[in-house]
Amino acid sequence: MVGKDEEGQYSGALPMRTAGPPMGPSYFATLGAKHIMGYQIRGNGFVVAIDQPAADARIGAPSVHITGWIAAASALPMGVQLIGADGARLKVRSFERPDVRMVLPDQHVTGFESLMPAMHLLGGGRVHLRFTIGEDAAEVPLQLTADVVELDAVRNDAPRRRAAIERVLACPRGCLDPLRIEAELITCPICHGTWPRPDGRYDMRDEELRTAIESGPVAAVSSNGYDPLAWSIINKHPNGLILDDGAGLRDRYLPNVINLEICDLPTTDVMGVGERLPFRDNSFDAVFSLAVLEHVRNPFACAREIARVLKPGGTLYAAVPFLQPFHGYPDHYYNMTGHGLLNLFEKHLRVEERGVPKSGKPFWALNWILRSYVNGLPQDVGERFRNMTVAELLGDPIPHLDREYVTALSAAADEELACVNYIVATKG
Repeated sequence: MVGKDEEGQYSGALPMRTAGPPMGPSYFATLGAKHIMGYQIRGNGFVVAIDQPAADARIGAPSVHITGWIAAASALPMGVQLIGADGARLKVRSFERPDVRMVLPDQHVTGFESLMPAMHLLGGGRVHLRFTIGEDAAEVPLQLTADVVELDAVRNDAPRRRAAIERVLACPRGCLDPLRIEAELITCPICHGTWPRPDGRYDMRDEELRTAIESGPVAAVSSNGYDPLAWSIINKHPNGLILDDGAGLRDRYLPNVINLEICDLPTTDVMGVGERLPFRDNSFDAVFSLAVLEHVRNPFACAREIARVLKPGGTLYAAVPFLQPFHGYPDHYYNMTGHGLLNLFEKHLRVEERGVPKSGKPFWALNWILRSYVNGLPQDVGERFRNMTVAELLGDPIPHLDREYVTALSAAADEELACVNYIVATKG
């Protein structure tokens, strides 16, 4: 969900878990323009844009998610590296940024992202982005600072956090006896299931899922912040325990929040799946399920599990997209109406409030769909489509269906933005 801090300052990121390019203010950037969230560094014939984190960000989580893009007039191949404070080369993923190409059609563009351990910032270390354009190379420093007090607090809180996790951890197969938790292995004394402990972590996934996740393609990391409603629940339970069910990479590591994910991210506490939560009944004062349930195969099972692990009187905050295009990690199955969300939970919980958050207002849907639509067209067709008026697009859709801005849309955009999907199936 959109949201940066307790005061409700919005970051501007779309409320989604995405395996595509991050959608931030760079969509509206021009050469030399300032980002709402990040910043730009200009040089001779190029511009480097940092989408996140913001300029002079203070890093208080174990890792920082760095995303951005490079645009250059030259058609020569571009490469991107991240150089840590100790000179280490950190892993960087490059990908297409059609959003930037749409705004800068005469430039050659590449996007990049990396997960950087915060330890590179300790001791005043400086991190550099190194990029090449053909045989030319340049380095630019990133404006990042470690929040030493907060990082120390995270380290000092580690023993208490481990104890809190182990108090509520349970066999995901539903066995009731306490688990045997050893240095390198977790064992269930009832079903004799075993789960590894990589680096002392809690990996409660079955082997098939673990293999699929770890051998699958690298996906963009979801690193959205909490919105004001989530912060109000966090602040209500300073000494309680909250489950962030499908947390992604969080920009803050909070002492009263346990982060569950299907993959091993730096702020992940427990690895598992929502359909079979590895926690005891009545364990949590609150559960967050934020932009997650559209990505699960069985949202009804997830709803039952959330209700099971909530304490009596506990609070659920669930948010699910309705009119959002296809996006997926590891996949995207079910968008929901407000009534669909009610149908998931009203059998298990007393629904106190429902509505549309600021981060999910209809304008987000219009904006996202139009941008993706234009990106899915050939450049010349896209330029003509951008010059059409809203009035031209309203009215009967049928006369539009044979126009080039419909027939030339890419197959990927067709799937992402489809009004209707269908299957034809055969039995036997």
